Amino acid sequence: MSNEPTVKRWTAKRKAAVVMDIFKGKTTTAEVARQYDLTVSEVEGWIDEAQRSMENGFKADESPRICCYSPHRLCSLTSSRSRARRVVQAGQGTASG
Repeated sequence: MSNEPTVKRWTAKRKAAVVMDIFKGKTTTAEVARQYDLTVSEVEGWIDEAQRSMENGFKADESPRICCYSPHRLCSLTSSRSRARRVVQAGQGTASG
Protein backbone atom coordinates (compact mmCIF):
# COMPACT_ATOMS: atom_id res chain seq x y z
CA MET A 1 0.00 0.00 0.00
CA SER A 2 1.20 3.53 -0.66
CA ASN A 3 1.66 6.48 1.68
CA GLU A 4 -1.63 7.95 0.47
CA PRO A 5 -4.29 8.36 3.14
CA THR A 6 -7.15 5.89 2.91
CA VAL A 7 -10.18 7.46 1.29
CA LYS A 8 -13.30 6.33 3.12
CA ARG A 9 -15.78 8.02 0.81
CA TRP A 10 -15.21 8.98 -2.80
CA THR A 11 -17.04 12.27 -3.26
CA ALA A 12 -17.78 13.66 -6.70
CA LYS A 13 -15.07 16.26 -6.15
CA ARG A 14 -12.43 13.62 -5.35
CA LYS A 15 -13.44 11.48 -8.31
CA ALA A 16 -13.31 14.51 -10.62
CA ALA A 17 -9.81 15.42 -9.41
CA VAL A 18 -8.53 11.88 -10.06
CA VAL A 19 -10.19 11.69 -13.48
CA MET A 20 -8.79 15.10 -14.44
CA ASP A 21 -5.29 13.89 -13.53
CA ILE A 22 -5.84 10.91 -15.84
CA PHE A 23 -7.15 13.17 -18.64
CA LYS A 24 -4.13 15.47 -18.25
CA GLY A 25 -1.72 12.52 -18.40
CA LYS A 26 -0.44 13.04 -14.85
CA THR A 27 -1.31 9.44 -13.94
CA THR A 28 -2.90 6.34 -15.42
CA THR A 29 -5.97 4.32 -14.60
CA ALA A 30 -3.82 1.44 -13.37
CA GLU A 31 -1.75 3.74 -11.14
CA VAL A 32 -4.88 5.26 -9.57
CA ALA A 33 -6.37 1.82 -8.98
CA ARG A 34 -3.19 0.59 -7.34
CA GLN A 35 -2.63 3.78 -5.33
CA TYR A 36 -6.12 3.85 -3.83
CA ASP A 37 -6.81 0.09 -3.73
CA LEU A 38 -9.55 0.30 -6.37
CA THR A 39 -10.28 -1.90 -9.36
CA VAL A 40 -9.32 -0.67 -12.81
CA SER A 41 -12.92 -1.15 -13.94
CA GLU A 42 -14.14 1.09 -11.10
CA VAL A 43 -11.82 3.91 -12.19
CA GLU A 44 -12.79 3.34 -15.83
CA GLY A 45 -16.43 3.72 -14.76
CA TRP A 46 -15.59 7.14 -13.32
CA ILE A 47 -13.91 8.09 -16.59
CA ASP A 48 -16.96 6.97 -18.60
CA GLU A 49 -19.25 8.93 -16.28
CA ALA A 50 -17.08 12.04 -16.61
CA GLN A 51 -17.07 11.79 -20.40
CA ARG A 52 -20.87 11.47 -20.49
CA SER A 53 -21.20 14.47 -18.18
CA MET A 54 -18.84 16.52 -20.32
CA GLU A 55 -20.78 15.66 -23.45
CA ASN A 56 -24.05 16.65 -21.77
CA GLY A 57 -22.45 19.93 -20.73
CA PHE A 58 -22.04 20.88 -24.38
CA LYS A 59 -25.63 20.07 -25.33
CA ALA A 60 -28.30 22.75 -25.42
CA ASP A 61 -30.72 22.54 -22.54
CA GLU A 62 -33.69 24.41 -21.18
CA SER A 63 -32.07 25.52 -17.93
CA PRO A 64 -32.25 29.23 -17.09
CA ARG A 65 -29.21 31.25 -18.10
CA ILE A 66 -28.23 34.88 -17.73
CA CYS A 67 -29.71 36.57 -20.76
CA CYS A 68 -27.20 38.07 -23.17
CA TYR A 69 -29.30 41.24 -23.37
CA SER A 70 -29.30 41.96 -19.66
CA PRO A 71 -27.07 40.57 -16.91
CA HIS A 72 -29.94 40.88 -14.44
CA ARG A 73 -32.63 38.90 -16.31
CA LEU A 74 -32.87 35.14 -16.55
CA CYS A 75 -34.11 33.62 -19.77
CA SER A 76 -33.85 30.42 -21.72
CA LEU A 77 -31.72 31.18 -24.76
CA THR A 78 -32.17 27.69 -26.13
CA SER A 79 -35.91 28.03 -26.72
CA SER A 80 -35.74 30.95 -29.16
CA ARG A 81 -34.26 34.38 -29.67
CA SER A 82 -37.74 35.92 -29.83
CA ARG A 83 -38.53 34.62 -26.35
CA ALA A 84 -35.34 36.24 -25.08
CA ARG A 85 -36.39 39.51 -26.71
CA ARG A 86 -39.84 39.29 -25.09
CA VAL A 87 -38.28 38.76 -21.65
CA VAL A 88 -36.07 41.78 -22.12
CA GLN A 89 -38.84 43.94 -23.59
CA ALA A 90 -41.12 43.09 -20.70
CA GLY A 91 -38.66 44.26 -18.07
CA GLN A 92 -35.97 46.41 -19.62
CA GLY A 93 -37.30 48.14 -22.73
CA THR A 94 -36.66 46.89 -26.23
CA ALA A 95 -33.62 44.92 -27.31
CA SER A 96 -31.97 45.50 -30.63
CA GLY A 97 -31.72 42.70 -33.18
